[in-house]
Amino acid sequence: LVNKSTQYRTEYSVNVTAKEIVRVIGIEISEDMIVDTLGRLGIVTVIDGDAITCTIPSARLDLRIPHDIAEEVGRIHGLDNIKGVLPSADVQTKQEGTFNSVYQLKMALINLGFSEIITTSFSDKGDIKLENAIASDKGFMRTNLRDMMRISLDKNLRHMDLLGLDMIKQFEIGKVFADGRERLSLSLGIIGRMKEGKIDALISENIEKINATFSISLPAHVKGGVVEFDIESYLNDLPSDAVVWKGKNVEYKKYSSYPSITRDIAVWTPEGTTAEDVEKILVDNAGELLTSPPRLVDTFAKDERTSYAFRIVFQSHEKTLTDEEVNIVMQKITQRLETNAGWEVR
Repeated sequence: LVNKSTQYRTEYSVNVTAKEIVRVIGIEISEDMIVDTLGRLGIVTVIDGDAITCTIPSARLDLRIPHDIAEEVGRIHGLDNIKGVLPSADVQTKQEGTFNSVYQLKMALINLGFSEIITTSFSDKGDIKLENAIASDKGFMRTNLRDMMRISLDKNLRHMDLLGLDMIKQFEIGKVFADGRERLSLSLGIIGRMKEGKIDALISENIEKINATFSISLPAHVKGGVVEFDIESYLNDLPSDAVVWKGKNVEYKKYSSYPSITRDIAVWTPEGTTAEDVEKILVDNAGELLTSPPRLVDTFAKDERTSYAFRIVFQSHEKTLTDEEVNIVMQKITQRLETNAGWEVR
């Protein structure tokens, strides 16, 4: 096959300067060296003052602009000979408006022990229907944050023992689309092994702390462990420097992708025995499958004896544990506890 097209066969010129090439590749290189380098590539150059007119061979369709010429000079000079230098700039950033107000609110909630969640903006029902939904259950823009908050709490409840928590506290700040407008909303939710009324009271208590921090008046009426507010009207009232994060720096620890198994054990001990005494035996005999220190969940005293109940969580980084494997560990723990005089596993 022979291509007889002459569309790209004519030679053309690109004008560039030595200063421009130096600026692009970031190293000092003389005009003579630039001309010599281009000549080795078959590029004819003509110098007129500071300008270098480069006549590009018809075969070099990749050379069209001054930056292309600079890159060729750098390539032939040797990329290994070009030292990387971090650019310097006097850039001052400032958080303003809604972003800063939301950030302050997030820091206050984190200080109160809440964790942020981010859920989907799509729903299976709503006021605004999508023209091209990504799934059959995501055909509308969400109208609230409460629905996904409840789903998230229910899913995370199963991880409460693994995390060593007594309750799960979550918040989400995001856009919702209802009543013909888009607005910014805040949802709070708590779930745990306690009565619903106590959970509602705990959320109300945390809302009051937020109100005290920012001198605002979010309504504190809660029902069902989840609450949601339209917070746009409060954003302008939030100070820009009210909250400082009070958390601690933590070291990341790889988590297991395999499910955990939880076991409870209670043991009668003679009067004077401490929970720490029992915990030490549990840790020493639980083995490498123990995910975290056993958690004391109940204490009961009667007839000069004290019963301590602990929750133990087992998990492997290599496989899904079976009940039989965990039962062997629990039998070992039970036998060790009962070697102490006056100790009796319930």
